[in-house]
Amino acid sequence: MTGFCSWSGGKDSCLSLHKALELGFDVKYLVNMVNKERKIGHGTPPEYVERQASSLGLELVQREVTWESYEDEYDSVLSELPVEYGVFGDMELAEHRDWVVSFCRKHDVEPVLPLWQEDPVDLYRYFVERFKAIIVKVDPDYVGGEWLGRRLSIQFLDYLLENDVHPMGENGEYHTFVVDGPNFQREIDVRVRGEDVDGSSGKISLNLS
Repeated sequence: MTGFCSWSGGKDSCLSLHKALELGFDVKYLVNMVNKERKIGHGTPPEYVERQASSLGLELVQREVTWESYEDEYDSVLSELPVEYGVFGDMELAEHRDWVVSFCRKHDVEPVLPLWQEDPVDLYRYFVERFKAIIVKVDPDYVGGEWLGRRLSIQFLDYLLENDVHPMGENGEYHTFVVDGPNFQREIDVRVRGEDVDGSSGKISLNLS
């Protein structure tokens, strides 16, 4: 059986892939939806995700989408890939899990959610012990802009807990980009040109070159 991993380039998708591989799932593809306006998820430049896939030795399937075309494009991808299951990084949000289950059922694909209902503090600690990731986007209502560009660390976990922020940023409080870890053949070089502020949400992102 062959599967795919829904891939953002951040810690959740990377950790879900890692755990799925440890459980014996044969993941061949990373499926990455690239938003034209960089407002869906992490907004990581597609070429950076390409470097991750190359380092991981997996085939990357990328599609450019808008909010309106997201599901249709995902439908198109799954109609073309020879897969029996899909790996997703959802942890707690029931509406996200319900969408994943419904979407997979439509394509006769088994949903695999290895992070579902795991303790978020334990997941965070597990991740930082094995992977390197930098913070590429923050919601300043929850996380200070001074953390942008810094590596995920126990110090950041302490900050999150002290400020009652979800440790894994499950509600979009912050996003990451993974640069190294298990199964990576080489570390991803990240170059920062500056910062961007989303005029509608106020979220601050690293401008990666």
